[in-house]
Amino acid sequence: CGKTSIAQTPVVRRQHQISENTRHAIDKSLIEDRTMRSIADQYNVSTNFVSRRILALGKQTMPAYDGLPKTLCIDEFRSTSNQMSFITIDGQKHDIITILPGRQTNEIKQFFLNHYSLKNREQVTQVVMDLNAQYQTFIRYLFPNAKLIVDNFHLVQMTLRALNQTRVQLMKKYHPNTPEYRVLKSYWRLYLMNYEALEKSQPQWFSHLRNRL
Repeated sequence: CGKTSIAQTPVVRRQHQISENTRHAIDKSLIEDRTMRSIADQYNVSTNFVSRRILALGKQTMPAYDGLPKTLCIDEFRSTSNQMSFITIDGQKHDIITILPGRQTNEIKQFFLNHYSLKNREQVTQVVMDLNAQYQTFIRYLFPNAKLIVDNFHLVQMTLRALNQTRVQLMKKYHPNTPEYRVLKSYWRLYLMNYEALEKSQPQWFSHLRNRL
């Protein structure tokens, strides 16, 4: 008939030889602190292919510098080599605005000053963050119209930490063989439960107290 055809499969892209699973595995390996050569050797591909994957992923995650959302969420996270990095996302759409390899004040300030005009930065009305005092100083400078909002997660985390510290301090005042010590040590989950979720009528067996209460 004078025509040719090529078999199609979701395992490999058209006119490609490397499977999709291999591509995904290489993409996951790129977050590790490794050389391109070691990744290429592991998956039996060339170093140039790994380099092309880095460039392709970079284009997909390239941030747009044409404006900023009204609500910014900022935080830090542990990235490669146990290094602390800085991340900013859109508070409404949850899209990543940028990820910086470091969290130093000067590095963060220079990024926003170099990529966004004062008019763009004045559009930000809310910045959600933790209680890091380092961030508060330059956030007010970069976004003069923004209100600082403490993330609920960090408030709950601080309350939980304070409650546990108080419980441990009180527990140490009793001898380990006393019921008071065992109640404070073994049943700490009860102190974190909603009052409505606690059992108020049916007796329960408490093994550490060897009693039904």
